[in-house]
Parts: sequence; C-alpha cells; structure tokens
Amino acid sequence: MSPKSISEPVRIGYLAVVLPPTRAPQQNDQVQAPKPSPVFQKRIDDYINFIKNRRDKNIRSAEQFGEIKRNMEWVYGRNTLLFCVDIEAWEKNTGIVTEIGVSIYDPAEQEHALTPVVNTYHIIVQQHQNKRNGRYVPDHMHNFLEGTSTLLPLNEAKFLLQKLIDKYFGDYAELYCMFVGHDLLNDVDYLRKIGIRVPNNMLTLDTQKLFACSHGKYGASLQNALRTVKQPFSFLHNAGNDAYFTVMLALKLCDPNTRLALGLDLLSEGENVGDRKEYAKVSRNTSVPLYKDPQEILRELGA
Repeated sequence: MSPKSISEPVRIGYLAVVLPPTRAPQQNDQVQAPKPSPVFQKRIDDYINFIKNRRDKNIRSAEQFGEIKRNMEWVYGRNTLLFCVDIEAWEKNTGIVTEIGVSIYDPAEQEHALTPVVNTYHIIVQQHQNKRNGRYVPDHMHNFLEGTSTLLPLNEAKFLLQKLIDKYFGDYAELYCMFVGHDLLNDVDYLRKIGIRVPNNMLTLDTQKLFACSHGKYGASLQNALRTVKQPFSFLHNAGNDAYFTVMLALKLCDPNTRLALGLDLLSEGENVGDRKEYAKVSRNTSVPLYKDPQEILRELGA
C-alpha cells in the first residue's frame, strides 16, 4: 500500500481540505514524511534556512535541525494524526493506575483551522478512585478541564486503551499516526509494565526531546515548556489535561510560525550558546504579580 499524496485535496464547501495520507506498510521513525503541500514545505524550508543563517541561533547541531525539520514536515505538513496517552498512578504504589488520559488530533477537515480541534478523554479507574494523591504529587483527579470524566473498571479502561492503540498503530491502521509524549520512552515503558501492548515500530514525537533541541534538557518539564511557548494551562497531573496539553505543545513546537513569533530558536540578550536555561519558579495554577514598565509592553507590541 503506497501513501496517498498530501497534495490531493478533498473539496468540502469552499475549502480544499487535505486529508492525512494513507500509511505505508511500516510506521517507524525512519520513515520519511510524505511531501507536504508546496505552501507548507516552503514555509518549513524558509524557516530552517532563516535560523541556520542567524548568528544568534541557539541550535548548533545538524541533528537538532534535522529533528525539528522532520517533525515539522510530519505535523505542520498535516501528514499525521497525533495520539497521546498519559497515566496517573497512586503516589504510594505507582503500580496502581488511577487515571488514564487520551488526546487525539486529526488534521483531516481542519487544515485551515485557526485553532485545532483535539478530542480528549479522561478515564478514572473505578476501583482506585479513592486512592488519592496530594502528598508528593498534586491531586487533580476531579479537575479535568473538559468537565466530564469517564468512570470505568480497570479491565474496561485497559481494554479501551488497547483498542485505541491497535486502531491507530496496529497492523491494519489506515493513517499515519505519531505517538506523542513528554519523555516518551518512560511513558511507553510504563504502559508495557501495566500490560498494554505498544508496538516497537511507531512514528514517535517526544516533546521533551524536541523542546530540548533549543532549550536544553535542564528544566525541560511539561510545565516549563508550556510556559515557554505561551500555552496557558492549569491542573497538570490530571491525566486528561496532561495528554491534551502535550498535544498542544507538540503542535506549537512543530509550527515554524510559532517558533518564529516566540524566537524559540534564537538566543536572548546576553545569553550564550550552551547556557543553562533558568525558569521562573511559579506554583501551579497561580500567577505572580510583578511590576512591568508600560513602555516595555508597548515596545514589545511595536506601539
């Protein structure tokens, strides 16, 4: 089976919608992304060349440029779905699963959308719903931001998760799909430990690794990465929220327009290549009031 060309649009109303291409016989990180539409490819190439020619770039290795470009061609090129799983466990026994979050982004029919539609599901494990965190890990079991969680026995929750993984990554999956996670290897290892079958050959996107290409590994937590890309968030350590915000982080990190607007790949004033990034220590779900000169805000906006 050969993949459909991404340049073959399906017309719905007045929009030419590009559907994700049918997957190749094998999905793994060695598979090259189908060629994005010329508009998307030009934007990616222009951005990569722009950063390469800047003296103040904070990306130095060909490997890092390759990692960024590869993920842009898959994600910004609308060539793949994104699938993220997050698991929350009881802090007193991390072998006990308390929550499962699944978030899926499908670019079909929303190629030109200003904001993405992401389907997110939050499952609370019925027999473990009274095993609450709070001492070492924040307890946000009942703070799913979409408002309604699904209560399932563990066997049914694992059955559903396995069916979803098989649908998007099994031998008969019909579309390209990337398994997304923040510190992905740790996520996949935990899924396997609790009996979930995860294929060895998958397209993957590790948002922690991608973020570290320009910001280093130190402090590359989900919270710090979200703040850096100006993605508002709250109630992390709810499995549904974590899965959703990891997908949103992936979309931002793979968008050349976002990277340019935020200067993600450029050194800040006084910064040198290799300097360890420092992040503000702000408690979750709070903001910090600090004085800022109004003139500075006006300069930022070019006013």
